[in-house]
Amino acid sequence: KIAAKTKNEFDDLLIEAAAKPIGFLFVIAGIYAGSQFLTPTNPAVVAGIFDIMGVLIIFNIAWFLIRIVAGFIHVFIKPLAEKSESKFDDQIIPVLSKISKFAIALIALILMLDNFGFDVITLLAGLGIAGVAVAFAAQETISDVFGGISIFTSRPFVVGDQIEIDSTQGVVEQVGLRYTRIRDLDGRINVYPNRKIATGIVKNWSSE
Repeated sequence: KIAAKTKNEFDDLLIEAAAKPIGFLFVIAGIYAGSQFLTPTNPAVVAGIFDIMGVLIIFNIAWFLIRIVAGFIHVFIKPLAEKSESKFDDQIIPVLSKISKFAIALIALILMLDNFGFDVITLLAGLGIAGVAVAFAAQETISDVFGGISIFTSRPFVVGDQIEIDSTQGVVEQVGLRYTRIRDLDGRINVYPNRKIATGIVKNWSSE
């Protein structure tokens, strides 16, 4: 109620983001209180309980940060993008949101594994080698992603533009990291991999 009376929206965002994680914090506190009440004597059981609690705490913090990022984008960044004339920021905001949430989740996962005693450095080295193998196996997907980045940065078109590529002419409805969706003049959705758009010849009829 106090936050609702202030003109600053950040405290409202903070409380909204923290509401459910704080509720889950009571669950963690209950597990801790229960473990103290039951006083298990087996060291492995005690260590297991604390490992589980550590994972739950990391999960809770990551959950809170993800909610903060989502709320910050929705309350502060999205309204600014809607006020601007450029449609580029409207396209890039969902991508940045997904990347930031994925980064938080990945860091949380690494910390959870470290909490269970895994050698994180060795694991990261193994993931690096696996990443190279995956990169070779997923060359087209990676090309699509870099094609999407090229579209975002060079901006040959934006959402709402009427374009023509190959034999398809229509209106751009969505530009993602991997695919661009174009609704043709017959009303059908055409899904183009971004690598084809990045390397193809695009005519932007809206810029005529």
